[in-house]
Amino acid sequence: MPVPLPPVETTTLMPAPSPNPALTPDPVLLFTENTLPTSGCTMCSRKTPILDLESPSGMPSSSFSTDVFSINPSGCLVRSMICSEGELGTEPEVSFNKEVLGILKNAGEVKISLVCDQDSQWVFSMDGASAVITNIGCYT
Repeated sequence: MPVPLPPVETTTLMPAPSPNPALTPDPVLLFTENTLPTSGCTMCSRKTPILDLESPSGMPSSSFSTDVFSINPSGCLVRSMICSEGELGTEPEVSFNKEVLGILKNAGEVKISLVCDQDSQWVFSMDGASAVITNIGCYT
């Protein structure tokens, strides 16, 4: 199980004062990292929790055109994924949990964000509803 990241201190470079106060530059922030809250969402990483990218049987799956990770303002890992239309202009579809939780379709591309929750699970939210996601597929 991953260990939460320790807090990192902020280092600020203060420029020397200028004889003319109007010309004194602002301080420069060299490096900062917020202290992450101690919660389950800090226990996520790029490898955990496991998100199965396999398709339901019988359906050819495509790769997500974008699959990037970031940290939200609460300090939780977010996985942003885009399923883009196929070479022949076919409408992309994203299935959740081997289609048990349904399919999203959209012309051009389907954008989704999964957030690691307090129980260290990937969660997809839309229109006020949320679901834990263990399997996701992109189909074009």
